[in-house]
Amino acid sequence: MKQVLISYYDPEPIRNILALLHARYDKVYILYYPIEGTPSKAEREKLAAFMQRRFSIVPEYVRVSSNTIEAYLAKFRTFLRPYGEYEFDAAGDSSAFVAAAGILLRDRPDARLSLIRYSPRTDRMQLRYPAEPEERPRRFELTVADRIALKGTFFTRGERDGIPVCDEAHDRELLTLWNTVKKNPVAWNKFCMLRPAAEAEAAWLRRLATVEEKKLAAKIIPELTKAGLIERVQSLVENGREQLSFVPTLLPENLELLQKAGLALERYAYRCAVQSGLFSDARTGVEIDWDGLPSTGADNPYNEIDLILVFGNLIAFGSCKNREPNKDDLYEISVLTRHFGGKYAVPMLLCTLPAPSPTRERAKEMGVFLIDNIKNRSEKSMVQRYAEMIRQNRKE
Repeated sequence: MKQVLISYYDPEPIRNILALLHARYDKVYILYYPIEGTPSKAEREKLAAFMQRRFSIVPEYVRVSSNTIEAYLAKFRTFLRPYGEYEFDAAGDSSAFVAAAGILLRDRPDARLSLIRYSPRTDRMQLRYPAEPEERPRRFELTVADRIALKGTFFTRGERDGIPVCDEAHDRELLTLWNTVKKNPVAWNKFCMLRPAAEAEAAWLRRLATVEEKKLAAKIIPELTKAGLIERVQSLVENGREQLSFVPTLLPENLELLQKAGLALERYAYRCAVQSGLFSDARTGVEIDWDGLPSTGADNPYNEIDLILVFGNLIAFGSCKNREPNKDDLYEISVLTRHFGGKYAVPMLLCTLPAPSPTRERAKEMGVFLIDNIKNRSEKSMVQRYAEMIRQNRKE
């Protein structure tokens, strides 16, 4: 008995694959009306390529002549065969499609027909007619790469995908550095432009060209030394330029933590997410191609996303700021989240310092999930906030 899925095209591609996450089909038809929400050729090809790669099935797109019950009924009748079992997926946004399926079920009690719908938020079957909703085991867990591919984009670089967050030595260094720099996050952001003296040398340098830079060094260097993150600190003057020389004690994979202002926060937030066990996939520091075109030129637009988390059918995009958040941060992550994740994606803003009241209120209005004041949060508190983000967004 062949299993056939018939659905209506939805601009949010996640809704067109919900049923495929739970059941295996031999054939998939996707109907569309050419005026309302017509998928372009490129969109059809992207979704078809995704289904073929992930589910080993290629959908057949079927155009209907009008967005009417009669037009859908006419198409449905051309699909039916006596040896098939047909499921009409009501996830797409067409009341005429659903009404036509209902009429067909009423008029063909002899056929193996059913109307189903899954929730993109809860991942549960909301409808199965004529039978009661039944739980089906989930066949596929979506990854970050899956969700990005559904929107027609892809990773251009992901060097931090394999961070050894469970490795004891790396983990200890990360926590030590995070607990050090969070004491003076603003000073750290200004000071951390550190660089190796030369490729063959172990020493690193930090210039002290201004009074402000000297004050910053007086705050940061003793803290790094006390934490055992650097050693052999010396003041040097070369060609009339004053600078500090020191030797980092970090593992090679962690050295970039000394060079990028917010990287310690990003890694810490990523670590808490991975160890929470709440997410099926988590990535940090991933560059994503903006338009999905296979170009590597300098003019090819891309964005780096600090933190990406997947839970069920949903995906969250996080921006990490090692400072006090502002409204511009909210707009930035909101735009990126909608573009790369779609309607059901969740924007998150994670900040070392507390958010001002206006920023906090605006975050609620915009639907941005805020995790602020992380410098004073325990790991348990971080996990609790992640769990709250999941609870909020799994509500219908």
